[in-house]
Amino acid sequence: ALVGHAVSRGKMASSAAQPSAPKSGPFNFAAHVGSIVKVSVASSSDLEAQVYAYDPVAKTVVLRVPQEAASLQKHWVVVRAEQVTDVAPVRAAQTAEELALEDEELMPAASVEALNAREKRAFEKAVDDARHVNTAVTNQVMNVYNAMRKTMPCAWDGTDIVVLDSVRIKGPKYDPASCEGADESSLQRVRKVLEGERSKLVAAGDLVE
Repeated sequence: ALVGHAVSRGKMASSAAQPSAPKSGPFNFAAHVGSIVKVSVASSSDLEAQVYAYDPVAKTVVLRVPQEAASLQKHWVVVRAEQVTDVAPVRAAQTAEELALEDEELMPAASVEALNAREKRAFEKAVDDARHVNTAVTNQVMNVYNAMRKTMPCAWDGTDIVVLDSVRIKGPKYDPASCEGADESSLQRVRKVLEGERSKLVAAGDLVE
């Protein structure tokens, strides 16, 4: 992640000064912010782009790839410096768009607290998802379970799917006719949702009836 104070953004070289050729050792991206470079990235094709920013802590470089003149979008590439297999300076910024880089604001600093909270939520979700995996059933049955879990609380009891703590969807078919429950209202509700979810799965090729 690019953190504001760690990102190297300085005044770019003037159009009259050409970027220096790389010396032995790692390429100094920080010294070439704003310059146009030709980069080779592992498992990817070569690209010619402008060095937008470099994070020396994460050793990550942000490249802005030129777009068609009619395009209002900007194409950005973010790579770790270690993934760059070859790099060579091409020229200093020349076009209006390239020269405008120095007038752009810095990327906003990333909140460490927000990143930690996002990581925590992702971890908790992964743990919860793992808790719902049942290795005793087929992938297609898991597809049915996961589809139902999106709209209703579900849990496993052996190979039975328990929905709303009151309705059981029993195998091997796991269809509306396989539902059992004492609460008629909940039973009919689960059957209706199950029928709809199964139809979607069949249409998507994730379930064979």
